[in-house]
Amino acid sequence: MICKPLFPAEYTNGDMKKGYTLLLAVVITATVLSAATALAGIVISEIRQTRDIVSGIKAYAKAEAGTEQALFMLRKSDLALEDIHIDDVTIDEPNDPQYFSVAKGDFVSIPVSVDSEADIEVEVVPSWEVAEGCAAGSWIELSTTSWGAGGFSTYRHPYSIADIPISIFLNSKTVELRIRALYCDISKLTVSNIPGRVKVVSTAEEDNKKQAIETNLSRKAPVAGLFDFVIFSEEEIVK
Repeated sequence: MICKPLFPAEYTNGDMKKGYTLLLAVVITATVLSAATALAGIVISEIRQTRDIVSGIKAYAKAEAGTEQALFMLRKSDLALEDIHIDDVTIDEPNDPQYFSVAKGDFVSIPVSVDSEADIEVEVVPSWEVAEGCAAGSWIELSTTSWGAGGFSTYRHPYSIADIPISIFLNSKTVELRIRALYCDISKLTVSNIPGRVKVVSTAEEDNKKQAIETNLSRKAPVAGLFDFVIFSEEEIVK
């Protein structure tokens, strides 16, 4: 039996070539579209991310502006905290203790302001990172600076009372409490009931991006011009 092709050979080969060309065109087109779609997705994602960053920066700037306005009102007015009203800004007196770390020989300076004539009791709890051979000779030094006569007082406490609260009383003329670690590091210094401290929380929103800034500070401006050193020179000091 002799079988003959249904179509001539020339016709069959040409049709197959046309089919391959069409398939190759479809594959190339699909590849280009996929690459373009992926690239467009990356570009859109970068645009959104950039827009979010810009909105976050704007919101942070607005929150900073609210904080600055609150600081101006606190320093330039005698209003009670509850009488100071600023949009998206809350001001109150923090009850949480403040924590500090003090290296050996260094000190931390805490500005204070006492509005009442009665003495305010501040509680200091030192917790040393005890080094070998250091415990027996370690001391903590508490100093207060006040306006008027007898404006500087110093108290020293040995390591034997570490982790035991130390009470120090501040009056209306006290402007600074200084705590020095004499012979050992103080890894966690806890100071409670600091008078005149305020907490300012400012929030702002820009394009659904919200930022908040929390600031803890003394209501009154820190005292400037009080130095614990003197420079002696035979010639004029050029600033």
